[in-house]
This record gives sequence, C-alpha cells and structure tokens, in this order.
Amino acid sequence: MNRQRARLAKLIWTQKRLISGLPFAHRLYAFLVASYFRNGAEVVIPRGPAAGLRWRHYRDYQPWMAMGLYEPHVTQLISEHLRPGDVFYDVGANAGYFTVVAARAVGPQGLVVAFDPVPRNAATILEQVKLNTLETICTVERIAIADQDGAAKFTVTTRNANSHLEAITITHAVEGRCVALDVATTRLDTIIRTHRRPTLVKMDIEGAEVLALQGARELLAGPDAPTMLISTHSDTLERKVKAILIDAGYSLTNLSGFEQMVWALPRSARQTTVTRQVHA
Repeated sequence: MNRQRARLAKLIWTQKRLISGLPFAHRLYAFLVASYFRNGAEVVIPRGPAAGLRWRHYRDYQPWMAMGLYEPHVTQLISEHLRPGDVFYDVGANAGYFTVVAARAVGPQGLVVAFDPVPRNAATILEQVKLNTLETICTVERIAIADQDGAAKFTVTTRNANSHLEAITITHAVEGRCVALDVATTRLDTIIRTHRRPTLVKMDIEGAEVLALQGARELLAGPDAPTMLISTHSDTLERKVKAILIDAGYSLTNLSGFEQMVWALPRSARQTTVTRQVHA
C-alpha cells in the first residue's frame, strides 16, 4: 500500500511539474488551492510516504505538502532509508515536511534536527512537530548552516522556499519582494560536537550547499560519515558539490525522476552493502 501511494504521488508530481510550465498555470493553481485549503487549516496528509501525518497548511508554503505530493521521490527515499534509532539532519527544513516524515521513521530512539534560520519557518516546523507529538524526537535549530560560525545577512523572498544567504546569488527562481534578516551561522562540524552525529543529511539551502559542505570536512571524513541527499539548482553548483563529496570518498548518483537531488553514499555504507551481499 505504501509503495502504491508513493507511485501515485510521483505520477501526480511529475504531471504537476509539466503543467506548471504552461502560461498562467501557476496563478490558476494558486487560486484552486486557495479555494480548497483554508489558511491555517489542520489536515491529515492523505497520500504518499507522509500519509497519516498531521499538517498545518499555510498559504506561504507549498500546498503539495498538505496533499502528500511534495517531492515524493525525496520523501520516499528518506522514509525508506532511515531506520529506528537513526539520526536525520534536515538542513533547510522550510515548513518541516521532511522533518516529520523522518521523525516517524527513526522512532523514539532516534533524533531529527531541523535547521532553518527564518523565524517564521522555525515556528512552523515546531508547530508541525507538536501536531504529531514528536517533540521528544525533534529539535529545531534557528540557524543557517554555512562554512563558518558567526552571523550573516539572510534574504527572505516572496516565495519562502527560495530564501537564501544574501551572499549567494540564485538563478533558479524569481525572488520578487525581499526582506533582509540578520541570522546566526554555524558549521556542521560545530553541530556534531553538541548533537548526535547524523545517519542521513538532507540539504536544500538555495545555493549555499557548497559552503555547508566546506564547513563539514570533519563530518564527511569520519568513519561514520553520513549518507547525503543534496539539492543542486545549477550545473555549476552540482559540479562543485560533487567534487567535494568525491574528494571525501563518496559515491554519487542523481535521484531518478528528480535529478536535481544528489544521493551520496559514504565509503562505510558501500562496504556494508558489499558485506551484506557476500553473506546473503
């Protein structure tokens, strides 16, 4: 049943991405969604890997989350890869969709840490966590992951999901109206000194992925280096991300059906897979 839901979600998501390229499609879609979902409505996600989780829908976030259709390729991979007791870092958590999906997968012995520097996002993530009674599993850190510990300017755009460090120029989205915030920054290498080390890291931070990886050299080089799932929004960014990961000993593939996501396995994970195959 779960796989059937995931396949349906992927099919609908693929069609949605095609339709979104048509003139005026986004405006029509926004109007229809606004008619269907009341702002602030609490729903139960009906389909996909997130089916059964509770969700608070706000119009400044993707309505596909409330529908259970948001990035189903990524959602399924996260929910299937994580095991009870694992640790998941959601870097660039936005509204917390992957945060609650991962929390259900890792269970009460696991840990999910959601990182987002935007106050509105951090509050929304915490609300989604509380709706699903996952407070003992999830931690929300209102901070930007980068290559140094300190502070930076952060641009919050009209389309919330495209918010980014001010020093980063994004080319994959129209920014519209922007507001600049002062935010705290830190490195993943700093985070692992006070938090359990991650099993899986999902990273989608609008062009700052290279900075984040440069601040995670210790984490990537360790014997318990995590699996990485990283969003890249341009060919140039993808080349830089892959170069860092290959240098750290990772093997890489692009996620089938959602090629902007790079799936990176550390050397330890590959060795475990080979051992399992030999003893199967």
